[in-house]
Amino acid sequence: MELPEISYDEVYTYDLSSQVKFWNLPLEEVYELFRDGRTASRFLERKIPYLFADFKYVDEKGYDWVRKVINKVEGKCVTKNGCNFAPSAMVGSGRKVKPDEVKQHIEESDLDYILMDIVEFPIVRFRFVKGSDLIATHPACTITKAKKWRTKYFNA
Repeated sequence: MELPEISYDEVYTYDLSSQVKFWNLPLEEVYELFRDGRTASRFLERKIPYLFADFKYVDEKGYDWVRKVINKVEGKCVTKNGCNFAPSAMVGSGRKVKPDEVKQHIEESDLDYILMDIVEFPIVRFRFVKGSDLIATHPACTITKAKKWRTKYFNA
């Protein structure tokens, strides 16, 4: 089966209702765990090469995949709390996001993003976004948790 090429700003939606389970843990508890980006991202990062053409998972510092058409791509989960697309080294307790460094990293790496909406897991939505567009529209490297934003980006 040939995998589809990506299209920027298109929303790709998948229903994983019958595909995700863990042992005899109730499904709603499993879904709750997957609504947390720390859990979901590790699985979704591995699945992307099976969904879209020309992705190779590499998990390098600052990006998750490489492509022939798009050099580097980073995945970021969108949760009920929004999305922070700064590098992981800048996110977390005691760390500081430095927007100028993020912008420089995006520009120098020609970095693009896959935003992965897991708010309504087991429904998962993906949207490919150019890094230059993302930093231009969200210069603080944070996307608010507003419903309006999710409606705009994911038709959710």
